[in-house]
Amino acid sequence: MQLYFTFPAVKEVSITSKIPPRYRRYRIGGTKKTCYRGPFGTILSQKFKGRDYCIQDHHLFLKKRLLITPVIKKPLLMINYVLQGNVEIELNGFGRVALNEGFYRFFYIPSQPRHEAVFNPGSYHALHINFKPGYFRTLAREYPLLQDFLHRFSRNAQRGLAEEPVKISKAVRGSLEDMQRYYRDSDAVTDLYYQLKMRELLLEYTRGLLPLARYSGGPPPTDAEFFSEVKRYIETNLARSLSISCLTQQFGISKNKLYRLFKNHRKYTIYQFIRKSRLKEAMRLLRDGKLKIGTIAMMVGYSNAESLHHAFKKEYGVPPFFIFDTKNKPS
Repeated sequence: MQLYFTFPAVKEVSITSKIPPRYRRYRIGGTKKTCYRGPFGTILSQKFKGRDYCIQDHHLFLKKRLLITPVIKKPLLMINYVLQGNVEIELNGFGRVALNEGFYRFFYIPSQPRHEAVFNPGSYHALHINFKPGYFRTLAREYPLLQDFLHRFSRNAQRGLAEEPVKISKAVRGSLEDMQRYYRDSDAVTDLYYQLKMRELLLEYTRGLLPLARYSGGPPPTDAEFFSEVKRYIETNLARSLSISCLTQQFGISKNKLYRLFKNHRKYTIYQFIRKSRLKEAMRLLRDGKLKIGTIAMMVGYSNAESLHHAFKKEYGVPPFFIFDTKNKPS
């Protein structure tokens, strides 16, 4: 599920886990670091490996033209974000693919023996998320627009697949920067945090596909589909501001249409849905017992533990520490 680098045209390459002082500003806390140095320059690769996914961040600072052969030991299902630089790669199985700055795209890459990427002198930055197929199928159930990719991936299991690139939006870039700035508290907290961020990114990807479907002659989304997108956005962005003005700006719709969507598809208002979604997630995290109440409050959109306390007790009749203490009481 990981990508490794080899350098067939370079005889001397030093590999270390230490980051040179001049590149420490690119350090991501809690990741495994590998630094490659040679006559070509420096490559900094950082990795966080979850149970069902792997996040890899690569910075390349090249003084000379360099041929890299990425090694993929197992079939790779990945989404790749190009944050700096343009490069063409030759993927064994389906040919030459351009990776352009400011765009991202999904790939399925079989475990072929040889792939090639040629980099000209300059600086490059890319981040990619690799998914286990089973985990991606689970995520695709939450985002129906990903089902089409899943079907194409299944049909092209032997050859490989590259989806059309999507422009990196301000929201996507913000989520990626949050992931790179994050400092690890523990493996469990990091895993939870990254899974929340991956859901944000997948939601933005599916939103990026909607305009493509419209302009390619596809039918516009129905109210039910639009409602599902708004609902998923709320459920995967509980820590963010979910004011009516933010939501109307995010989806390009009027307040009246937003109110009408929830009136037609839910028995309560959008305000009630946001509150219930936040408290439902807070209950789940409290029962999990791994995070402090103040941390949970911020993760579900409350400014502090006291605000969560009042809302939680009003909804469930007991304060949040009752759930937390029950979960963590010695048996």
